[in-house]
Amino acid sequence: MTFRAKPFLALLFGGGFISIDDAASLKAQGPLPDGPGKEVLQEACTVCHAVSMITGTRRSPVDWGNTVDDMIGRGAPLMEGERALLLQYLAKNFGPASSRININQATSKQLETGLALSAKEAEEIVRFREQNGNFRTWDDLGKVPGVDLKKIEAKKDQVSF
Repeated sequence: MTFRAKPFLALLFGGGFISIDDAASLKAQGPLPDGPGKEVLQEACTVCHAVSMITGTRRSPVDWGNTVDDMIGRGAPLMEGERALLLQYLAKNFGPASSRININQATSKQLETGLALSAKEAEEIVRFREQNGNFRTWDDLGKVPGVDLKKIEAKKDQVSF
């Protein structure tokens, strides 16, 4: 394992800060599958994120790459060469559960994790579907208030009606 300097404070998405002791408790949450890249994830990702935030997310290799690049830009402590190892681990263990998400059958949680939607957007899709019936076209999906259709269209290869 490589040595990493521990940051004094870690920035969270909500704009708050946590202490190193709190960050250490985030690392301890939940089991992770064994394999190359596990230690990198534990050392780099759990500085700011709970393990459940990672294990509850399913993304394609491209989406994981975008996420990791974003986190590196925000200061994730990855050493040279660790990015590829981390991406392999994430894609293998937390890749898409299935190749397509049926927008007419998926739960709000499946929509949220599978299409990287906010919880509110996913709930709005389900609510709209329950009130108005199944979606047949992209235009139908565009009628859901509070949902950015472009966000879903960007993942159109993962969506079915």
